[in-house]
Amino acid sequence: MADLSKRSRAARALTDIRVEARCTAGQFRASARDLSATGMRIRGPFHVSLGERIMVNLRLPTPHQLSLMAEVRWVKEEGPENYVLGIRFVHSSETQKKMQLLLQEVQSGKLGVLRSAANTRRVPKV
Repeated sequence: MADLSKRSRAARALTDIRVEARCTAGQFRASARDLSATGMRIRGPFHVSLGERIMVNLRLPTPHQLSLMAEVRWVKEEGPENYVLGIRFVHSSETQKKMQLLLQEVQSGKLGVLRSAANTRRVPKV
């Protein structure tokens, strides 16, 4: 079990990607806070049920937009109309390959969507 958690952490990228999520309650805008080949954590103004399937459209700064089906694994309320969801992608072999390639581009910094202490807290030069 320790090996799985190490793999999961190694494959995650802290991000700031705009997302459109479509669920039974409607369509909402959200932001992806971390991303892996198997799922992501998103924050937005909508609440869904555990196990519910949602369609997630990643709005990337590239011509390659990606739409993925996902299953809600956990939900955390952060305030009125503000929720954080853990979602797991329901992949076909084609979308799994696309997601792995996208994650490599994100981690390389090519897309400019990484979020980390190094690039969010800049110290002014003196």
